[in-house]
Amino acid sequence: MKTREHRERTGANRAEEKVRRQAYFLWQQSGCPAGHELDHWLAAKEIVQHRIDEAQAHRQQREREVELVGEPN
Repeated sequence: MKTREHRERTGANRAEEKVRRQAYFLWQQSGCPAGHELDHWLAAKEIVQHRIDEAQAHRQQREREVELVGEPN
């Protein structure tokens, strides 16, 4: 069985990998400039966090709908 600490660490690793991939994408879209690593990393972090927040809000909304209406048949 996985501990909560392990799940949180694994989730953090997945989030960091998403940031890394997004930063690389932004770097490529910018023409691969040198010296802007932090700019791309911070922008990517913001994008990924926004996506995570949106997904969480969507899940919470769905849970509220299920509580009000019940599970679909």
